[in-house]
Amino acid sequence: MDRNDRSYFKRITPELIESQFEGHEVPESIRKRVALIMRRFTIFGLCDGMYIANTIAYENGSGDGHGTFEDTAITKIHKIVHALMGAYGCNIFPCDKETLEDIIMNGTLEKDAMISGLKNSIRIRKEKIDNVTDWWRKEFLYGEINVIKDTIKDEEEAA
Repeated sequence: MDRNDRSYFKRITPELIESQFEGHEVPESIRKRVALIMRRFTIFGLCDGMYIANTIAYENGSGDGHGTFEDTAITKIHKIVHALMGAYGCNIFPCDKETLEDIIMNGTLEKDAMISGLKNSIRIRKEKIDNVTDWWRKEFLYGEINVIKDTIKDEEEAA
């Protein structure tokens, strides 16, 4: 798919997130965390939901990393955070580590924290735009900013 095609920048909807798990029995505790991670950190690739779910389970010792999961407590917080930050360094910035830890640990993220974090992500991406020369990278960052703005609007409108 062409990254410059506007449809590439899918909105991070509950339906998109849930479609990531088709054909797999992913425990609800992991599904909830994956949804929060995808929305908060603007991750929307075709396989990212299952990749994040598999990473959580594998690093926690409750999955094989290939779609098999055990519904157990998530206890290896730092190990999971390290793996996800390594895989998604373009989306999860060093300043986001504490937020990611909270999501993995608790499976929740307060609305105000979600919106504040998303606004900070816009700021970081705008700084990156000012420092890149490749037109395609700038376009991609602008696309991500649009996705983030849509996510903020959805969060603000949610009850």
